[in-house]
Amino acid sequence: MGFHQELYEATRIAVREMIDFLATEKKMSREDAYMLISVAGDVDITELVDSNKGVHVMLPKAVFKN
Repeated sequence: MGFHQELYEATRIAVREMIDFLATEKKMSREDAYMLISVAGDVDITELVDSNKGVHVMLPKAVFKN
């Protein structure tokens, strides 16, 4: 998830957090994680209340099944 006053920056934060998660938990390279998010990720707005905007990134678990 990413939170920031600017929606674009909140999105960048959320994507970076997902890249970090995939690199740590799934042992993916950061480049592969970014490519996976680009084709299979779902980026949604979480919050538009107050001055902060919230964005979250999701990937289906099925992407990782063998």
